[in-house]
Amino acid sequence: MSTLKVDRILPTGGAPTDGGGGIIQVKTNTKTDTFTRNSSSGDFGDVSGLSLTFSPINSTSRIYVIVDLNVGGNVGQRMWYRVKKVISGGGTDYLARADAASNRPRAAVTIQPLGGNGMQYMGGVFVHVAGTTNAITYTVQGGAEQSQPFMVNRSYSDSDSVNVARGRSSITCLEVSA
Repeated sequence: MSTLKVDRILPTGGAPTDGGGGIIQVKTNTKTDTFTRNSSSGDFGDVSGLSLTFSPINSTSRIYVIVDLNVGGNVGQRMWYRVKKVISGGGTDYLARADAASNRPRAAVTIQPLGGNGMQYMGGVFVHVAGTTNAITYTVQGGAEQSQPFMVNRSYSDSDSVNVARGRSSITCLEVSA
């Protein structure tokens, strides 16, 4: 006769509410091609290929949205991004963006890159309570100061040289039980 002894068994729906912290599901989308968008007035636009649709199992779960973004821009130009959240059958919102302040873009992360042949990293981890079990689509939206480019996975010059690399970017969602 055999005996099975374990410290803990987690259900497929994650840890119980009083236990918390169990990872229920993980989903990721990686973008390996390049993207360029010229900003007309400091506005935001979707980064093509950098979105993810995620259906939470429990409405009380915390959703961790992790963005790994490699960007290039002109010397000294300012760039920013935010994460748009669209709930199927519901509304649109944005994760962790700044408060409204006159004409300033409401970004989650902003930098002023060195430009030229280099890229810079713009990462972020954004957490919110799911609030639904409907599908949620998360999309990275980028912007730059007026008349300047927002470039993903490439440098501003993008010289065809063994000394100028390209990058990759990703968006990942983790559902963690409450």
